Amino acid sequence: MPEDYGVTLKKSAAGGVAQMVVWGDLQRQLSLIFDKTLPLPGYDLAVSIDGFILFRIAPDRVQFHHADSTAIMSLESRVNLEDGAFCDLSHARARLEISGASSENAMSSLAPIDFSSSGFMIGAFRQTGIHGIHALIHRTAADSFAVWFPASWSHSLQRYIADAVHIHR
Repeated sequence: MPEDYGVTLKKSAAGGVAQMVVWGDLQRQLSLIFDKTLPLPGYDLAVSIDGFILFRIAPDRVQFHHADSTAIMSLESRVNLEDGAFCDLSHARARLEISGASSENAMSSLAPIDFSSSGFMIGAFRQTGIHGIHALIHRTAADSFAVWFPASWSHSLQRYIADAVHIHR
């Protein structure tokens, strides 16, 4: 994607991605996993801890992301499977980075969300659909977004996003 459009689209390594569901006290389970007392993550703001990014995607569910896919395996061994379930999704997720001066405008053509800096702060995330496909969007910087979606849709969704980004010159 040429820089003069004001937006750069980059496919990046998914790293490690996992999801955990807890049928008990989510905060307690997270504190046990990370061996420290943690505040319960909110539903729209990602929490970073020990290289992991935590997204609370439902009242009883957290999605974990880490640049190193082997780090996800270390989490799995710490989960008490009597209190919940843990699923490594590293092989099943793809990641695109959308950045640049026009990234907010480009993103607004993809999903019905307020992507302005006041409506979608740095560190915030949203779950939505892009072209009918589930996506988790994380604002990583003032002009940068990471978009996570099922890897099986990688080619078609990347093409769809590239077309949308191209429109916003």
